[in-house]
Amino acid sequence: MEGAGPTSLQLLLHGFLVVVMAVFVEPPIILLIDRISKGIRNSKRIGLWLDRSLGFILISLGIRLAFVEK
Repeated sequence: MEGAGPTSLQLLLHGFLVVVMAVFVEPPIILLIDRISKGIRNSKRIGLWLDRSLGFILISLGIRLAFVEK
């Protein structure tokens, strides 16, 4: 951008702003994901659903792989 100063200074400022924003945005997201993952790990119903879904996906991929022609 013309008139905004040296490119190196713009890059330094941009990098600084990215780090500052990450400090404020990422910790709440990490804490939320931690709380959700604890809830998933403690729920037998969700665990069973995830096991069945993963099994279905893996069996489907195996069947697809069995019918692939070279």
